[in-house]
Amino acid sequence: MAQRRYRDYLVLAMVVLHLFDRLDFQGLYYPLLYFMGKPVVFYFAQISDFCVMGFAFCSGYGLYKQYTKCDEKKYFSDRLKGIRKLLVNYWIILIEFSIVSLLIGNGSKIPGTIWEFIENLTTINTSYNGALWYLFVYIVLVISSPIIFRLCNRLPWWFNLCVAFCIYCSAYYVRFSMVDKNWCITKYGVLGMTYFEFLIGAMVCKNAWLEKIKYCITDKMKKWQKITVAFAIIIGLLIGHTLIVPSLFIAPFIGGVVILIFSIWEKTELIKNTFRKLQ
Repeated sequence: MAQRRYRDYLVLAMVVLHLFDRLDFQGLYYPLLYFMGKPVVFYFAQISDFCVMGFAFCSGYGLYKQYTKCDEKKYFSDRLKGIRKLLVNYWIILIEFSIVSLLIGNGSKIPGTIWEFIENLTTINTSYNGALWYLFVYIVLVISSPIIFRLCNRLPWWFNLCVAFCIYCSAYYVRFSMVDKNWCITKYGVLGMTYFEFLIGAMVCKNAWLEKIKYCITDKMKKWQKITVAFAIIIGLLIGHTLIVPSLFIAPFIGGVVILIFSIWEKTELIKNTFRKLQ
């Protein structure tokens, strides 16, 4: 249930990010509140850029938990079944949109050439919808997750995270600073960044860090103190990420803080029911 609530929050964050993370909003919507010359909703859109990190975190967390419940062979077999089910749903949507595109006379773009259709069908290219880049990355991470989790169990957590962070830094440079990139380099950029975020989720699950932090805070802080500190942190993140460090590079760290606050948050029944309706 906790993972579902995280997922629902991440979907909302993704919607806010793609709708309001822009300052050229004239003619699109009319902000009611401004802060330092920027719409207030833009601040929330900026902090919502951790949504990819959140999905990767939840994937790493959930898959590691499943990995510990069965032998590796069964785990891998179950994951292949899950990928197959995911791809079947994706293929159905892809074919439906291709047919509609042909019927309305847009066939030169979708499905385009046979090779373009095959590339999008196999997820190695996302020319139809750029936002689907995550599908390929997710499949690669799931397939390689037994090796990733084996390393998690055999090597110190700090070593795993340090190596993953170095990969993240190089992948960030490749993704946003390199101009001339081939297919392999492009995929390394998105895969290397997401791998670090995926590993954080696995490490948090393995070491029960959320539970340990939650126990310490719940044991030592009163409710009003937790609310005050959480509110101050969120305000600090909103202003700091938008006005001081408006970079996607810090998304994993912001995401970690937000996920921690969300997990500690003592939700009312109204909030719980709202998230249940979103499921």
